[in-house]
Amino acid sequence: MNRSMKKFRKKGWACATIKYSMKGLCFKVGLLLIAGSLPALAQLGSVWHVPGETRPSSIYPAGMRDALNPNPSASVTFYQGVYKGGGDNQTGGTLYYRFGGGSWQNVALNFHANETGTSVQIWKSSVSMPSAAGTVVDYYFATTFDNRTSPTYIYYNGATATTATQSTAQANP
Repeated sequence: MNRSMKKFRKKGWACATIKYSMKGLCFKVGLLLIAGSLPALAQLGSVWHVPGETRPSSIYPAGMRDALNPNPSASVTFYQGVYKGGGDNQTGGTLYYRFGGGSWQNVALNFHANETGTSVQIWKSSVSMPSAAGTVVDYYFATTFDNRTSPTYIYYNGATATTATQSTAQANP
């Protein structure tokens, strides 16, 4: 191991002694360089879901949840958006849902469309609502990307929110 010790002097006084290892220093600098060149694996994707949101392009029929207030036994389509301008390339995902506080179920997200003239892409899933009127439906999304290791979870707790942890999304669907 290549270790060195340097003494710094100012007007004859020993001001500081610095010990360092060139091997350790090179390793740390190497890690910083590698970390700076990798994609942001821990960053969240630029994704959203606002149930009543409409878009000027009419890329989806009514809102991001169609129908916004569904009838019993109706099929409802859930849309989710991703802004690709920042390098986010969504590859898929999952819609998690449950009825009346029951067990979580899931269905795959499928590509819907690219919004013309923007960097917005829309994904969707459809779910049949329960036959009992007034049943509470909880849901959240897990979006996957080609440039990060973990999904970005989208949940709606009064406003669109994202997290890297599924437990947070499940606790606040």
